[in-house]
Amino acid sequence: MKLNKFILSGAVLVSGVAAIAVSVSCASSREKKIDKLIARAEKLGQPGVLIVSSLKKEKDGLKEYDKATSEEKKELNAATKLLTGKTLLEHLDDELARMEKEIAELEKAK
Repeated sequence: MKLNKFILSGAVLVSGVAAIAVSVSCASSREKKIDKLIARAEKLGQPGVLIVSSLKKEKDGLKEYDKATSEEKKELNAATKLLTGKTLLEHLDDELARMEKEIAELEKAK
């Protein structure tokens, strides 16, 4: 009986660690994407100023999201998904895609 409890608690611990690792990995890849977009927008000079400002706000929001506990993230995502049909990270991905497209258009016009 003790062995079964030990195995079960070990499996829960491993899955929890894996979930944290995936969460950190996703956040760091998004941060890297934001940093790349900021660098591209900064090269645009004046036309990219508003985009840089928006990207920095998105990055700050992502950092705040990363600070939340897993339970807080679940609650935030559930509420956001209920209201909008998407999670917070899905919204962020959409916004980054929109900004990337806008940067590409400005780069072509330059």
